[in-house]
Amino acid sequence: MVLAQTGSAPQSPVLIGGGGGPRLFEAIAEYGDGWIPIGGSGLVERIPDLSRAFEAAGRDPSGLQVVPFGTVPDEGKLEHYAGLGITEVVLRIPSAGSDDVLPILDRYAALTEN
Repeated sequence: MVLAQTGSAPQSPVLIGGGGGPRLFEAIAEYGDGWIPIGGSGLVERIPDLSRAFEAAGRDPSGLQVVPFGTVPDEGKLEHYAGLGITEVVLRIPSAGSDDVLPILDRYAALTEN
């Protein structure tokens, strides 16, 4: 089966997860639109490497998306990510009942209110 997007709707981005490094970044530059790193440590060093891989593949790195996965947010971390051009994160939420999860979601919501 081949799935194709038709019409004028924008194409969904292809984001590839994994540990940052030259082989992964070459694959992302060839097949994807961005990277899903687990956590977010080392992004200051790795994002320029990924941008260079995009340039080497003849692609414009300005459209590159980086979406850290499993982030435990705090205001400083989210501001740091924003400074790196990151506009989305996937937040870590425990596998627990609503009594445990809802207060965490409330704290996360307070961090994102502007």
